[in-house]
Amino acid sequence: MNRIVVLLVAILALGLLAGTVLGWKALGWRSRLADLKEHNRDYAGIETYAGRSGGAGASGAGPDIVFIGASHTLDWGDIGARFPDLRVENRGIGGQLVPQYLLRFRQDVLDLKPKVVVIEGCAINVTYAVPLRTLVDSYASMVELARLHGIEPILATVMPVGAALEDRIPGLNAGVRRVNEAIQATAASLGVRVVDYHAAVADPQGMLPEGESSDGMHCAAGVYDRMAEALEPVLRETLAASGAAL
Repeated sequence: MNRIVVLLVAILALGLLAGTVLGWKALGWRSRLADLKEHNRDYAGIETYAGRSGGAGASGAGPDIVFIGASHTLDWGDIGARFPDLRVENRGIGGQLVPQYLLRFRQDVLDLKPKVVVIEGCAINVTYAVPLRTLVDSYASMVELARLHGIEPILATVMPVGAALEDRIPGLNAGVRRVNEAIQATAASLGVRVVDYHAAVADPQGMLPEGESSDGMHCAAGVYDRMAEALEPVLRETLAASGAAL
């Protein structure tokens, strides 16, 4: 009799334990599902600059230049301070991939009616293994949309990553170089100007210089100085070609 009682108690305990485990798993799945829904609810980041786009374009007082990109673009900060004679808008969103720029291109670029758009990719596209064809098609589509709306595009090459990040993700800089080759080829086929940030900032080993990044990807102010120097002549030439008064 005692054995039967012990067995029943053991079965009950196991049932309770299994129920508890399943309950925790269900809560975990619900939490992950909620996170996934939140992430994909505004996948393109449309809400980030909502309410800051329509007015400028509608009034006819749009910016001279819009920068669109991910964290590298966002971290420029007040880009206009580097080009004080120009009206500049920064439309960077940290963590974004190039195809996401395309989804918000109408709001964050076309609706602003700038003279020039600078499209800046980031090495995150390589870390996320975005297919090269997807990147090329996204760049090409943004170029075509810009030109259909009388906006001159500039494509930027992707900057290298530092040695510490390359050690953690071997082959990352090789992937960046492949993306840059595709950017250059796309620009050549479409007749688009390119600003070569990679050449402007890379050390002799083709990496982001030691000491100029806290994590091997995001850059210190000195890197942005060299980016601005590389961009200046390309930007002036593009603005002149667009007929803008300088």
